[in-house]
Amino acid sequence: LMGATAVAITPDRFVWATFEQGGANGDGGLVILDPNGEVVQVLDAGTDAMAFANPGGVCFGGATDDGNGALIDSFVFLVNLGDGTAWRIDADDTAGTNPVLTRVGTGLARGTPGMPGSPGNGITTSSELPQGGARGCAFYEGNLYVADAQNARVARFDGADENDELMAVALEDT
Repeated sequence: LMGATAVAITPDRFVWATFEQGGANGDGGLVILDPNGEVVQVLDAGTDAMAFANPGGVCFGGATDDGNGALIDSFVFLVNLGDGTAWRIDADDTAGTNPVLTRVGTGLARGTPGMPGSPGNGITTSSELPQGGARGCAFYEGNLYVADAQNARVARFDGADENDELMAVALEDT
């Protein structure tokens, strides 16, 4: 996987990072690392081709504590630059075990992958960054917020933790 786009860290320090290129079909994907930096899982077009057509932002939604300090029944959100959609990934734990992907909304700006270069070489010019599309996301009290800069707005998907196929609400003066 090449071209890190966004990173989310769970409270128990699992890292979820999206990548623009690589994985099945070369469309991009998401890698989950344990607290020691070891790869736990890779989600890509082999998991769900629609969700991983140029993934962008990713953010932690929440998890349930099993009573012994372990986080279970977690969910993470993903913004797809390829088709302007937002997705929820429900899993058995914060390591992404048994992921189930659900499209929660559409209507975000689309983008094209950048040219991230070879791993370890770094970005040399701003032209190598992703172009266009919605980027970052945050989750709060059941709502998913997406920075949809190309459309000059912040979009909110109400009830994204429990629903799918939501219409975005554009927040005023953002």
